[in-house]
Amino acid sequence: MSTISFGSEDSRLQPTLKVEVSRGNESPIANGLRNLCIIPQKILFWNSKLCSGNVSDETINRVTTFLEEKGLSDVGVNVNEYDPFKNISRVFSNPHTNTLSKCTFGLLSSLAYTLLPTKYLGIYLDNYDFTSNNIHLYSDDPDLALLGRC
Repeated sequence: MSTISFGSEDSRLQPTLKVEVSRGNESPIANGLRNLCIIPQKILFWNSKLCSGNVSDETINRVTTFLEEKGLSDVGVNVNEYDPFKNISRVFSNPHTNTLSKCTFGLLSSLAYTLLPTKYLGIYLDNYDFTSNNIHLYSDDPDLALLGRC
């Protein structure tokens, strides 16, 4: 009699893949502008680390460890980065979305990312974009980085 197993096999047998993490350049002017725009959200959430632009290695390690444990190594993590060309290329190379969603939601998402750069305005805070399969991190709060991600 065979047994039915739900979930993953023994993790020692599966190859571990590393999550791709890319960091944007530090920009004091951009960080200052974003911190000015984000004051109402910082007061509302009572969190000074919210969208600060200074993401620590501890926060990045917690996010990447979480993604690797869940088998989500294909999710990209962008830390304080603004790169519209990379974003649009990830939209069309994402194997988890179909062509219709790439041409509608993907293009709209990339257009919003290009015209309303969250790195400078702090509009969306930290977010996950399903069309490009990217997490955009700007806050140094590990719990906030994991909130609502995967």
